[in-house]
Amino acid sequence: METIRSKIQAASGSSVPFDTPVEFANEIARPASKAMDAFNSNMLKTFTSCQNEWLGFVGRRMQENLSMPARLASCRSMPDVQQVYMDYWNRTIDQYQDEFQTLVRTLQQSDGKRAADIAIPTETNGIKPH
Repeated sequence: METIRSKIQAASGSSVPFDTPVEFANEIARPASKAMDAFNSNMLKTFTSCQNEWLGFVGRRMQENLSMPARLASCRSMPDVQQVYMDYWNRTIDQYQDEFQTLVRTLQQSDGKRAADIAIPTETNGIKPH
């Protein structure tokens, strides 16, 4: 009766048996391990990209917030104050909408890459999974 171990050795052309069960398990898990390495690498790149985008956004919002007192100080009437606040809140809403759209696009672009990364072969060294 042919075992999985003998099939892997025959497919790899190796006549040296595995010394330990751990080596055998490592050989069986190698394709999945490679797929997970690629997946993790892409996830880290996506996470880093999202973090950089978010930190840039927070910096832009801080500048906007810190400029608000100066704009309010330049107001001469109540309608001026209302206009400054209206402009501030409109810009705030627009900036948040744009930022969330940018983050969603970043995640969507990486989604296809992640799906391709985790495609595990249906055959491992000539042995079909059960």
